Amino acid sequence: MTKKWFGGYDGGRTHDFSSWVLLSEPDGEGFHDVIPFYWIPADTLEIREKEDRTTYRDWKANNFLFTTPGNAISTTHIKSFMHSTHEKVNIHKTFYDPALFAGEMMSSLSEVFPEKFVPYSQGIMNMSAPTKILEGIILKGKLRHGGHPVLRWNCRNSVLKIDSNENIKIMKDNPKQRVDGMVALVMAFACWNEYQKAPKMDLTFMQL
Repeated sequence: MTKKWFGGYDGGRTHDFSSWVLLSEPDGEGFHDVIPFYWIPADTLEIREKEDRTTYRDWKANNFLFTTPGNAISTTHIKSFMHSTHEKVNIHKTFYDPALFAGEMMSSLSEVFPEKFVPYSQGIMNMSAPTKILEGIILKGKLRHGGHPVLRWNCRNSVLKIDSNENIKIMKDNPKQRVDGMVALVMAFACWNEYQKAPKMDLTFMQL
């Protein structure tokens, strides 16, 4: 059986990061694989590298970070990448926040891949349960990401916001820091959690 994947997309402002993270269903030993994809406008790469004090050009050279032409994120390029990936990988769904900047892009993708791109609010009530699931998976050492440097950087930048009801959500510790990939990963876990909780069709009656 082909491995099933679950996506989370955190689309930044026109001059900001955009991140799409794919999460595999667990294998027989409970390990989830993670594949993150990042985009940033090409014309802002060096400026943002200095501002954020990190190694964007090295990440780009090693295909850990992609650029789109110009000084603003090109949703056309991201859509094309997602389209080709769906033709190669068994992706169940991708959750995205329609309140951010992905709505129009995801709507057009949904015309090609019906029901594959699903709006999901990043409010703390929605993000709490999948964040706690992610936290538990990390503590068990059951998350494989191949040491992806951008995702690890996002993780180091992350802090947990906790409300009075003990709901939690990943936030930036500093406005200049980036946590996009971690937010997208939480949304991928939300997608997987919804799938694994859904009732499955009983096909035993079809067996001869």
